Amino acid sequence: MTDPINSLESSDASSSRSLGLAKTLLSERLEGGDGVVEGAEGKRLTEDKGLDPGTTLIERPPILQSDRIGRYVILSQLGAGGMGVVYSAFDEALGRRVAIKLLFANQAGSEAARRRLEREAQALAQVSHPNVVQVYEVGQHEGDVFVAMEFVQGVTLKQWVNVQPRRPWPEVLRCYLQAARGLAAAHEAGILHRDFKPDNVIIGDDGRVRVLDFGLARAKDGSDDEGEPVTDPVIDPVINPSTPLSQLRSSFDDRLTATGAVLGTPAYMALEQFLGWPVDVRTDLFSFCVSLYEALYGRRPHESRGISSQLCAVSEGPMAPPPRSGVPARVEKIIMRGLAPRAHDRPASMQELIDALDFDPRRRRRWLAAGGLSLGVAVVAALGGSLASEGTPPCEGLEQRLAGVWDDGQRERVVVAFERSGSPRASTVLPGVVEQLDAQAGALSEEMRAACVATRVTGEQSEERMDRRMACLDDRLRAMRALTRQLAQADARTVANAEQAVWRLPEPGPCADPRVLDSQLPPPRDVAQAQQVERVRERLAGGQALVNAGHARDARPIEAEVQRLTAETGYLPLGIEVDLFRAELSMHQGDHRQARQILLDVVDRAEANRHDEVLAQAWLLLVHLGVDLLGDYEQASGWLRRAETTDLRAGGSARRQVELAGFRAWLAVAQGQAEAAQQAIARGRQLRQALGASSKSVLGLNLDHARGQLALQNGQPEVAVEIWSRTLERLELSDFGGELRLADAHYNLGFALAEAGLAEQAREHYERAASLWSRAPGGPDWRQGLAKMGLGNVTRSLGELPVAKAYLEDAVALMSAGVGPMHPKVGEALSSLGVVAFDEGDVPTAAAYYERALAIFDRAYGDENFLTGIVAVNLGEALLNLGELERAQIMLDRGTVIMEQTLGAEHPGRALALKLLGLTYLLQDRPQEAIAPLSRAQRLCSPNSPLECSDSTVALAVALSYRDPAKARELARRPEVQVRGAVAAQRRRDLTKMLQRYIEPLSELGLDLE
Repeated sequence: MTDPINSLESSDASSSRSLGLAKTLLSERLEGGDGVVEGAEGKRLTEDKGLDPGTTLIERPPILQSDRIGRYVILSQLGAGGMGVVYSAFDEALGRRVAIKLLFANQAGSEAARRRLEREAQALAQVSHPNVVQVYEVGQHEGDVFVAMEFVQGVTLKQWVNVQPRRPWPEVLRCYLQAARGLAAAHEAGILHRDFKPDNVIIGDDGRVRVLDFGLARAKDGSDDEGEPVTDPVIDPVINPSTPLSQLRSSFDDRLTATGAVLGTPAYMALEQFLGWPVDVRTDLFSFCVSLYEALYGRRPHESRGISSQLCAVSEGPMAPPPRSGVPARVEKIIMRGLAPRAHDRPASMQELIDALDFDPRRRRRWLAAGGLSLGVAVVAALGGSLASEGTPPCEGLEQRLAGVWDDGQRERVVVAFERSGSPRASTVLPGVVEQLDAQAGALSEEMRAACVATRVTGEQSEERMDRRMACLDDRLRAMRALTRQLAQADARTVANAEQAVWRLPEPGPCADPRVLDSQLPPPRDVAQAQQVERVRERLAGGQALVNAGHARDARPIEAEVQRLTAETGYLPLGIEVDLFRAELSMHQGDHRQARQILLDVVDRAEANRHDEVLAQAWLLLVHLGVDLLGDYEQASGWLRRAETTDLRAGGSARRQVELAGFRAWLAVAQGQAEAAQQAIARGRQLRQALGASSKSVLGLNLDHARGQLALQNGQPEVAVEIWSRTLERLELSDFGGELRLADAHYNLGFALAEAGLAEQAREHYERAASLWSRAPGGPDWRQGLAKMGLGNVTRSLGELPVAKAYLEDAVALMSAGVGPMHPKVGEALSSLGVVAFDEGDVPTAAAYYERALAIFDRAYGDENFLTGIVAVNLGEALLNLGELERAQIMLDRGTVIMEQTLGAEHPGRALALKLLGLTYLLQDRPQEAIAPLSRAQRLCSPNSPLECSDSTVALAVALSYRDPAKARELARRPEVQVRGAVAAQRRRDLTKMLQRYIEPLSELGLDLE
């Protein structure tokens, strides 16, 4: 059993030292030439240590004293180095083991160095590649920078080679090519490693190679924290062949005296790195070639003792490889080019080096001789035979692979099935479905041809890359075949869901993305196992087609079957795919909590195995759960960020991006971020239009939901009614999403109707939503409480206060049991109970409800959501009526600020808050301070709220009577001030009673009704 390796140093180096304040002696590290040169801070070593002048000793800070770093529980210490310590830890939030690097930023002695370390770690966190150790989080702990990353069980490449020194050269090259791809991914993200060596590469127990220890990494532009290039103004960064070696050595020794001037491992450093000149991707390329040379030939290309002699050797070029090593001359030539002293003589990029090393002319000859590819990549077996046959032009006839998937015969079978389905919508749905399937088939054919041309015609792509592209396209072909078979047996339910099912087919485009191909998991090497995996995936595709076509219940037997077959294959990635399918079935059954647990397990395993396509789908389902089903907006926000990042890594599915934009908009609205919501809606609609989906499509329904919510926030309930009426109509016609999605639509429409003042119509839709949610699969859905809350608000508006109170109390109980007592929706129900209590005249009870609601909103949103502002205003009104004027003013001040920041300064909803704030000033005998908020309230009040406008105008007239009597009299004569009806008259009496200390100005203005 191997030891876990994920340290800042090689394991053999770290194990030979104590872990406290042990001293890192450069002489120890230079035995064999792999020393580390740090900055000159620390104690200087003496000549008798056998070191060159200028080398240094670094004292290591004490190890961690506490038992946790952030949310991570420390399990054990794995290793330590001059720059920090690495620990094994447990992530409590996601339930997985991680590695924690604690980088000693304070050793550098400057805030700039700490910022650089943190910035570089954050940049590395953006690199997500199968051959780079995944960084999960970057943060600070007691002044130092910590990096939480993937925990890898395995050995370093150095250990791997040493265990079996005579490994075949193709095996060594394959491993190093994986590391090269990891470096290339980092370079693409703008990050240099600057200390690449075999000790900094792990080959995991899963056989995958990962580059780690980017502790010396720096952005490719070579800038420091102040933005100045790290260059020497005296030395020309281009090596002049006539420059005496002694001058180079002298310059090097001078630069060693500057703190942090030289970083790296001398045995693997390029000349420009020794001299402190600007470095770029070719510097990492040099270190890689040193490491590969050493692995292939058993010795390093520059034999030397000490740093100065190493500098001499590097500047003179590498030694020739040993004779009769078995390594092909073409590989030797490429490596020697990578070891050139002058950076501009090396390959320009890691990708260029990879392409050169990975090209094997024998591969093409073997392929042609065999008439196709082996079963290990069965996806192109049929293709290979046609290409190898005499007289057939390369890359033609690929459309034959669509035979039986989507050809004339299958199209006819789908048409007949739709006609016989008995669905009244068949004739309207069928043309769009056929058009989408034609487009999908055309895209598949084009991508297959492009993959072939890149290898067979232009030669710009390797055989391996073509194999990967065709394997990716075969996955798309499998999904399409399963769906068209389902459509060819269509019943009315299938017809209702057909459009959405076709939109859910994975797009072929990402199969040309190098990031997607590099993240593909290799198929099983055993032929029988590979065949079994393919059979399971066929069944899994059939089950997914059933789910997408609206027959999730019929897919249950397939779930059990694929679980059993997957266990028999022993192929781990397949188990992840099956569990994703299980989670989706749980969601359709209404078992949201089980679905959440399965999905969290799926994302953990998919991340560990770099199964990116499954990972992207799992994050999307989690976002759907968090936003749409569980109402957990805080969790959903984090999941959404992961979903967006993973989608890009998985090739950027345009259809998935439409859904993500909808969720992004929905969350922004829920959090009171109107501008962000508008941007997300605009992006989602643009993507949907680019896909050719009509506005009537069920694709991107969340965009329409967000549009409706935003219209309500902007005081346009009639717009929301129109949007959600169309949504409900589409869902009733399409049967998409079943009864739960239909319940959502009824609830939303009821909410909009209530806001528009159409209480009786709203009541009908709320009742319908409550009924649908009460009979959800697996038991009543917690959102039944939402409908109860809606019914409570509607009945309150109709004056049925006891009925409203009963509905709202039920709502609090249902939602507290379903999602917890601190859920924001529980806060909304408590706020509504406060309004009912206030209307009943029980102001102390109202204040108590408001305070409970405010505590929930403070925890969920802080001051970043308009709901916090609204409940603060409500609490302020209650306190105002209780005579607690100072607390009332604090609440009202806070509420008006929050509403201005979240809804905008001109939103009519601010009128009530401003009016109440003005009244608070009046009751504190501060009429001059009351004028400003009352003036804004009077200007903002909506014509739909005439009583509020009347109150604001009366209060403003009273405040102005001391400073501008003429203006006050003009306001008192305005039409909105004239009372009409018993309700208005009672409201005027209540206001007059509150302002009784101003009875004289009220009488003079003709406003005293007592």
